[in-house]
Amino acid sequence: MEIKAKIGIEIEDRNGNVREIKTFPSKSWVKNHIKTIYADIWACNVTVKDVNGNNQTYEGYAQVCTPSCGGYFQVSFSYHLRLARRNKGAEILIGSSDTPWSKDQYCLSSEISDSIMQRGDMEYESDVEHETEPYIRLKRTFTNVFTDPVTVKEIGVFFNYWEWQYSICGEAEDEDTKLFKYMVIRDVLSEPVTVEPNGQLIVKYTLYIIY
Repeated sequence: MEIKAKIGIEIEDRNGNVREIKTFPSKSWVKNHIKTIYADIWACNVTVKDVNGNNQTYEGYAQVCTPSCGGYFQVSFSYHLRLARRNKGAEILIGSSDTPWSKDQYCLSSEISDSIMQRGDMEYESDVEHETEPYIRLKRTFTNVFTDPVTVKEIGVFFNYWEWQYSICGEAEDEDTKLFKYMVIRDVLSEPVTVEPNGQLIVKYTLYIIY
């Protein structure tokens, strides 16, 4: 069995005509990702770097309260609960730098802002029951709202870590909310792509298993 990722890129002009389609493998997981997998499996805490370079504690478990005999007791859960309560979605972001990949990177080298390449909503697709290649696909459309063409040289996938520090056992949900974004993949394009004004760039990341 192999776990792989691939990237699909589609470029459309201002009239919606497809100008270019590319598909190529992604090989650029960063250290943050393997550390969080370890935390999920071992139900422990690890330190990851968020997109601002700050050290953040990533908890591979969660304390939840379960009613019992009129009272409550705490139970620790790991993988499935973390995904349900903490990683509130993934994001695809793009950048303009061709700085070589490094496993220690925690953000894009030069992220392109939403005011230049407007970010559409994230879209998700999956077929986890597929007989030979079950997959999860992330998709995002970027529109060039700038006056000049925009060249994209790097792409990344980010997870949003989110938890209510005081939502446990019914305490206040609006205090000390913990939220940070961390990068799990950064790919530098071997051939940069350029999007003309009012054109669109559609990026798809497919994570899949080959049995």
